[in-house]
Amino acid sequence: MVIVPQNTQFTSIDGFATIFYDDPLNGGSQSVSCSFTLPLLSILRPIPPIKQAQFKMTIETNKEPLQISKLYDDVLQNISSDILSAPGVISFQYHSGVDATILVSKSVGKYRIQSSSLDALRIVGEDLVNRLQRLLSNKSSKNKENKIKGNKKKRRQNKEDEQDEGDDEEEDNVEPEEEEEEVEEEEDGEDQLQISTSDPIPFNTIYAIIDEHYNIRCQLRNSILQMDKKANLIKAIEKRLLVRCKEKSVSPLSNMDVFFDLNLKEQMIIIQKTSYLFEKLSRFSLHLENAVHVMILVASLKLNLTQSLTSAIRSLFQTPLSLLSPLSLSPDYSSSNAASATSAQGQSSSILSPSTIVGGWEETIENSLLRSMKDMMKRNMEEMKKEGSNASNALPHVDIGTISSNLEFPIGTTRIRRAIQAFFEMIAKGGQLLPNQGNESED
Repeated sequence: MVIVPQNTQFTSIDGFATIFYDDPLNGGSQSVSCSFTLPLLSILRPIPPIKQAQFKMTIETNKEPLQISKLYDDVLQNISSDILSAPGVISFQYHSGVDATILVSKSVGKYRIQSSSLDALRIVGEDLVNRLQRLLSNKSSKNKENKIKGNKKKRRQNKEDEQDEGDDEEEDNVEPEEEEEEVEEEEDGEDQLQISTSDPIPFNTIYAIIDEHYNIRCQLRNSILQMDKKANLIKAIEKRLLVRCKEKSVSPLSNMDVFFDLNLKEQMIIIQKTSYLFEKLSRFSLHLENAVHVMILVASLKLNLTQSLTSAIRSLFQTPLSLLSPLSLSPDYSSSNAASATSAQGQSSSILSPSTIVGGWEETIENSLLRSMKDMMKRNMEEMKKEGSNASNALPHVDIGTISSNLEFPIGTTRIRRAIQAFFEMIAKGGQLLPNQGNESED
C-alpha cells in the first residue's frame, strides 16, 4: 500500500528500497535491495480534458496512433464518462494541483503533451515514451512474426509447386529465396520503432528557471548573513548585561535591556524569513530538477540518443539527495560564519551545520559538466589520432580552463548557461559519456 501526502511534488515514479536485517544463521547484518515503479495513479488522477496550456511537447512515431483507451488501459478503469468526453484527449492532475494533458493525433503517430507548468511534463512524458516503446514494440514483434510465418508458408508452397513441375527448375529458384531474405531484412529495418520529436530543446525556459533558483539562493544567503550579524550583536549586548548584573554596585542599564529585546524580536523575524526561504528553495529545487529532465527527454528524442547515453546524461544532471535538503541548499560558510539564533535565556543554538553544507545546484552541475566535456574532448582527440579522422569528426572546442575541486558560490548564472549549451552541442556532434561517468560526477 502506497500512501502519498497531499500537495506532494514528485520527480519520478521509480523507487529503490533497501532492507537491513540480522541473519541468525550466518551471523552479522544482511541487506536486500530492489527497484520498483509506482503505479501512475499513485501520484495523479484523470480529470476532464483541459485544452489550454502554456508548455507543449510533441512526440512522433513511425507507427499508427494508439487509442487512449489502449494506451492507458490501467488508468482508465472505473472512471466517469466526462473523463473521456473528448476523443483522443486525456488530462491528469498531480497531487500538487498541476495538470498535464495528452492529445493523440487521429491520422499519424503524434502525441502532444501539454501543461501549464514545464516540470509537469516530465513524469507524464517519460511514462508515455515507455508505454509507446512497450506497446508498439510488442505490436511490431507480432507483425514481424506473422510476416515471417506467412513468407515461410509461401516459400514452402512454392517449393511444392516447383517440385511438381520438375527437378530442373529447383536450381533457378535459389536466388529468389535469397532475394526474399534480403527484402525481409529491409522490411524489418523499415518496421523498426522510431520515437522522436521535432521540438527545439527548451534552453531559454530552463535558463529562466535557473535564474529564479539562483535569485532565491541569493535571498537566502543575504538572510543568513543578516541573521549572523544580528546574533553577534545580541551576544555582545547579552555579555554587557551579564557584567552589569554581576557588579556589586548596581549601575543603570542605559536601556540595554530594551535594546536587547528589540534586537531579539528582529532576530526572530529574520529567522522566520530564513525558514520561509529554506522551504521555498527546497520546493523550487524540485521544480528545477523536473524541468531539467524535461530538457533531457526532448534532447534524447531530438538527437536520437541511445538509452545508455540518455541514462548517463540523467545521472550527470541528477540532483544529489544532499542538495534537496534545506540545509545543504544554502551557500557554503565556514564555521566562524555559521548562523546562530539566540534564545530568550541567552543560549546560542546553531541553525546551520557547516559539516553538512555543500555547494548549491549551479556550481555542482557546472563542475560535473565541465569535467565531462573535458573527458569527451580528450577521448575525441585520442580517437582522431588513432584512426586518422578528419576535422569534421572533431567535437566543438570549449575553453574549460582549470576545474577547481572547491566549489564556490557563483557570481551569476552565465557559467552554468554556457556549460549546458556547450555540453549538448558536444552530444549533438557525437560526444559520448562513459557508462559510470554520471555517477562519478555526483561524488
